[in-house]
Amino acid sequence: MTNFLRHTFMPEAEAANALYSQAIQADRLVFISGQPLSIPTSDTSLKPSIEEQAAAVLEHLKAVSEEAGGSLKDMVQLNLYLTDMSQLNQVNQVIKRYFSQPYPCRTTLEVKGLEKEADIAADGIVILNSGFSLEELAVIT
Repeated sequence: MTNFLRHTFMPEAEAANALYSQAIQADRLVFISGQPLSIPTSDTSLKPSIEEQAAAVLEHLKAVSEEAGGSLKDMVQLNLYLTDMSQLNQVNQVIKRYFSQPYPCRTTLEVKGLEKEADIAADGIVILNSGFSLEELAVIT
């Protein structure tokens, strides 16, 4: 049964203090763990903007997707975790640079805090070798 499971690991990705896989592939599904941007200082004046953090988080999802053999175009579920929901409009502007319609299904949650003092984290699910793109699918409304 475990023959179809494959762990994706990118050595260049930041080492996490938690015990989890960066991604696990089960057949054609790739489940990507969230990893917030590392903030190297506690000086909030040097903290990256929410746009910079969102771009870094999405770049991480993109890199792990590609390492597993897919791309963000194959992402069917995107989950966002924000420490301040008032920043959602800025995050959405960044997301538009990485995704086009039809967008992946998405859940956005406001959380009390994230590791590494980040303001955003994301995880997602990618489907590999599906033979179609999200653009070809009928979106259920």
